[in-house]
Amino acid sequence: TNDDLKLNISKTKEMIIDFRKNTAHQPTIIHGEEVASVDRYKYLGVTIQEHLKWTSHISIQAKKASKRLYHLCKLKEFKVSSKLQELFYHATIESVMLFACTVWGNGLNRHDEKKIRRIQKIVQSISGGNIP
Repeated sequence: TNDDLKLNISKTKEMIIDFRKNTAHQPTIIHGEEVASVDRYKYLGVTIQEHLKWTSHISIQAKKASKRLYHLCKLKEFKVSSKLQELFYHATIESVMLFACTVWGNGLNRHDEKKIRRIQKIVQSISGGNIP
């Protein structure tokens, strides 16, 4: 059937997940155009890598969370109550750090885990241990 669906090849990406070593893959061609091959792809806010590692996703999320630490410092500086600081942390920093953790939770390497723990230590030092 003809459903008038037009495929935009320039927006189409291909990511091959293959754990074998030294395998060559032929490029995918649709309507005479080659589909771009990528080694990582962001889907619904989760960055997926071709070998199913989570380093890119954790790095992006850690960077976002680090930027928000400044606001937590300002709340502390303005002597906002520790309860509101904790609420801010859970809503804006922890939620970013743990986004999609049900997917990547068991797949972290030590380097990625250190990034998360580093931000948690900074939060503890900013809050004086008031935020669990």
